[in-house]
Parts: sequence; structure tokens; C-alpha cells
Amino acid sequence: MYTRISLNLALAVVLVGSLQFPSTSLGLFQGDPIRLTHGPMLGHVTDNSVRVWCRTSKPGTFKVRLGLAPDSLIANQQEGQTRIEDDNTGALEVSGLQPDTKYHYQV
Repeated sequence: MYTRISLNLALAVVLVGSLQFPSTSLGLFQGDPIRLTHGPMLGHVTDNSVRVWCRTSKPGTFKVRLGLAPDSLIANQQEGQTRIEDDNTGALEVSGLQPDTKYHYQV
């Protein structure tokens, strides 16, 4: 599943499932893949950075992928983390962006 937003600034978020925190009490099975349930939402936008927020089906990690074209997205080296203590939400700041440049993103 992916979402594209066309703004002056657009990014790419890729979820990388983590099975560290399986939870059968929440009705989730250990083998279920992590999935995006809310977001992504972009905020705290500056001329060279943006914060990406999302909520996932269970705790896990996610990476941000950016590109100047939808077919050439490159993964950011940092990982964001969603945590059960934060209702499976997490945010990641992406920096090093160029002002007045259109970026594409994917979830």
C-alpha cells in the first residue's frame, strides 16, 4: 500500500515490519505483517526538513524513501519507530532536503 502526496515537498515512507513485539492480546498474530493504519502526515516543515508521522497495526520500524521521480525513490538511512506506549505511532525527521524542490514519497 502506498500513498503519494503532491506538495512542494513530498517524501516516501516505507514500513519495515518488526516482529519484536508480537501481541496476541490485541488480536494480532505474530506472523501478521505490519501495516499502516493512519497517515502518513507531514509536519514541522522547514526549507530543508520535514517530520513524517504514522500509525501502524503493531509496534515496528519504518524507513523514509525519497525521490525526485516516483520510480526512483531512495531509502533514508534513519529508521522511525512506532511504539505501543504511543498507541503505535511514531515520527521521523527527514533532513537534507533542497528548498523549492518537489519530492515524491511512498508508504
